[in-house]
Amino acid sequence: MKKGLIFVFIVIILIGILAYLFVPIGKNPISINIKYPIEYFTNKKPIILSIKDKRAGIKDIEVKLMVLDTPIELYKRHFEDKDMKSINLRLQVKKQLPQGEAYLFVRVRNHSTKNLFRGNVLNIEKRIVIDTISPHIVILSGANRVKVSGAGVAIFQAKDKNLSSVYLTVNERKFKAYPAKSLFGEDDVYLSFFGYDVVNKLKIWRTTAVATDKAGNIFLAHVPVFWESFKPKRCNVEVTKSFIEGKIREVLGNNFNPQNLSQSFISANRNMREKNNEQIEKICQDSVTKMLWHGRFIHSRGCKVTSAFEVRDYIYNGRKIDREYHLGYDLASVRNAPVIAANDGIVKWTGFLGIYGNTIIVDHGFGLFSLYAHLGNIYVKTGQNVKKGQRIAYTDTTGLAFGDHLHFSILVNGLFVNPLEWWDGRWIDTHIVNKIEEAKENLAIGKLSKY
Repeated sequence: MKKGLIFVFIVIILIGILAYLFVPIGKNPISINIKYPIEYFTNKKPIILSIKDKRAGIKDIEVKLMVLDTPIELYKRHFEDKDMKSINLRLQVKKQLPQGEAYLFVRVRNHSTKNLFRGNVLNIEKRIVIDTISPHIVILSGANRVKVSGAGVAIFQAKDKNLSSVYLTVNERKFKAYPAKSLFGEDDVYLSFFGYDVVNKLKIWRTTAVATDKAGNIFLAHVPVFWESFKPKRCNVEVTKSFIEGKIREVLGNNFNPQNLSQSFISANRNMREKNNEQIEKICQDSVTKMLWHGRFIHSRGCKVTSAFEVRDYIYNGRKIDREYHLGYDLASVRNAPVIAANDGIVKWTGFLGIYGNTIIVDHGFGLFSLYAHLGNIYVKTGQNVKKGQRIAYTDTTGLAFGDHLHFSILVNGLFVNPLEWWDGRWIDTHIVNKIEEAKENLAIGKLSKY
């Protein structure tokens, strides 16, 4: 009886050993992360892999491409050292590759005693599309004349069947380029409003149209711009103790520090302003792909400009405690004056916005927005269509306002630009409307040249 039990016990142990050596129990400890390529591949970028095995260690790695039934070996290595727990690979394919379908193969084996001491194995086969041809950009609009603090428009064709992103850059800042089929009737025409940031004191302005495809190929095209400097008006704003203890306390709430009034003012005027402007920029990142507006932008009659697009020095107890850019125009007439929509558009956002108080942001299409701040009652809601001249709110003193007035701003792709240009019908005709017509003519000429 005892011999029988011993025999059964030995059989169970042997079965366990065999199962351990041959049967794949549990999760394979090998992991392969292919960071590039995902779907498309160009040999202008390296293949990027991350391989790990924290248990037994990596023993063998083999990477190859299969193109037109022809294998191309990219990497093959054996590791004797069992401490090789992870490795990151950047493999550059130097050969010219034909366009079209291919397969990426990755095979990894570890030092495990599994599989009769041959180790765990993980194979990955990934279908990819080889695309080594960069997109192409054709600039359709002529040279812009842009004043620092002002705006311009660029219109261009971006051609590639696998386009991933199309945008404009001014130095390091990106401006979204919108598909402009509603204006030009073509799928590959893009329009981008852009501006030269008055806060950014650059000496050289580089404006570039950029197109990338799904493989990562990139094309850059210079956008011709003649730029003019702009020297903003400077003014002093006297800040009183009563203003800080009243309005600043109201804006900051529990963050108000009565022991340091000047610091409390800076906390609202500088820090909160920065956060609010970041929020406004995010709100203005998406726009409808139609030009909703027409003609010059307007404001209520009888308004007096109390502050322009300027630099303000804030003076408290005879000492300058802060300096900030006032990125808009302040318009005042009587208390609780009606506020009208500056042009046709769709209400993008309404609500309370820190130093701006009750605020409305209207989308006019292709990344152009108008902003109305320090409002009292608001009579429109998000998603509502508004017409030029339509009453949308009343002025008040909400937010960081020194008195009852409307703060009005214009933004292009989230950047504050000088509203003075958009109130000028001649400027709009010269710098916007004529550029669009010019682009239509160049597009038509381009079509004719094909025949």
